[in-house]
Amino acid sequence: MINQVVLAGRLTENPKQIGASRVELVLEVEHTPWEGPEEACELRVRLESQRQCEVALKFLEAERDVLVEGHLRVDQDDCYVVSRRWTFLERGIESRCLWDPALSPDASTPVAAGAGIQF
Repeated sequence: MINQVVLAGRLTENPKQIGASRVELVLEVEHTPWEGPEEACELRVRLESQRQCEVALKFLEAERDVLVEGHLRVDQDDCYVVSRRWTFLERGIESRCLWDPALSPDASTPVAAGAGIQF
């Protein structure tokens, strides 16, 4: 079974130390669906590596943008992301949907922005 997540979002509060070698982050992530308003939710992320915890407690603070790679863990009725690694993101990054309705021949057919461009 594959269990991997990659999240980019903004911390809603300062990192909290839980136990001797764990830190918990609360990350707000946004999603823009094909139709309807933008949605946001908060996800808890646990750091379990000693070095990750040290750096997070020293440098992370509320309102900081981060990218987290990890996996989901379920403990009884609790679900959270366990970080394999994380990195700082530049301040002021805006998330945008890749769908550009202006490129669609009819509004019901989504076309990705940049369609037809080769990389």
